[in-house]
Amino acid sequence: MTQRVLLIRADAGPTLGTGHLMRMLALAEAWGARNGRFVVAGAVPPAFVPRVAALGGSVVDRPGDQPDGEWTASTARRLGACVVVADGYGFGVEFQRPIIASGVPLMVVDDNGENGEYLSALVLNQNVHASDSQYPRRGPQTRLLLGPRYALIRKEILEGARRANSNDGPVERCLVTLGGADPLDLTGRLLRYTDRPSFSLCVLVGGANPRLAEYERVAPEIELVFNTNRFSDFALRCQLAFAGAGGTVWELALLNVPSAVVAVADNQVQLAERLAELGAVEYLGDARVTGSPDFWIERLEALARSPTRRRSLIDSARAIVDGAGADRVVETLLEVV
Repeated sequence: MTQRVLLIRADAGPTLGTGHLMRMLALAEAWGARNGRFVVAGAVPPAFVPRVAALGGSVVDRPGDQPDGEWTASTARRLGACVVVADGYGFGVEFQRPIIASGVPLMVVDDNGENGEYLSALVLNQNVHASDSQYPRRGPQTRLLLGPRYALIRKEILEGARRANSNDGPVERCLVTLGGADPLDLTGRLLRYTDRPSFSLCVLVGGANPRLAEYERVAPEIELVFNTNRFSDFALRCQLAFAGAGGTVWELALLNVPSAVVAVADNQVQLAERLAELGAVEYLGDARVTGSPDFWIERLEALARSPTRRRSLIDSARAIVDGAGADRVVETLLEVV
């Protein structure tokens, strides 16, 4: 059987984008389960290339001497791609037009309608605050996939969710996960803060974060894990999490880990605020404004002392996401191919 080729256009680096890449890998997994293969076109940090390869994909670097949309369209034709998915905020109408003109269906993925105008066949916004009103400038043929029903969750998380327990015991360990790059160095701020909490920390350092050696030097007693592909194994050992307010919130919800979150970028503020309104996370504010380790630890300690509050966070979060989003998105993509 001929394999259908999915072309993923996404960029990631030391300042942004690793969350976009990770959710695209969740989509790639679900695509591969339908006898498809995928190619990631764009900037991919070296630490993530083995992850792409492990899923049966490959990486194509984008040159800087050709308009992005034209290059993506020509790359899709060269690879025989049947569909293009672009995840990020640089994929406006000038990017979309050459791909649509080539006859290859396109889906654009963003978080708050940041790409402005949409002529693509599909738009995906997996956030709980997603709404039609964020996409007033869209073509009559453009279909919107909105909300956590379409949240892209990796297979590793889904397998971990089947092993998750009720997590009602005392807090002995807290997971710290602040993104693939953590450009604000929130991890470093927390590790340099000398007043340790009453529970131990398990700190996940993303593959695009260049500061691992520094963290090992300033906090040798803390468990540090670099670029893991076993997120669920570490999360399931923890009774609490301190995380960035990105796609990780869905993963923690499925793993029954109550989370306190901070926003680290503009696109995360609305998500965090809405999840807090729904009682699904403890929102500690915009870290660009309130990036204070003593405040974070104070709030985490309060959560650790309140099993009722932690249980409420878990129950509310689990009611929002079911983990089947990637399969639903692939089914929709196959409808437009």
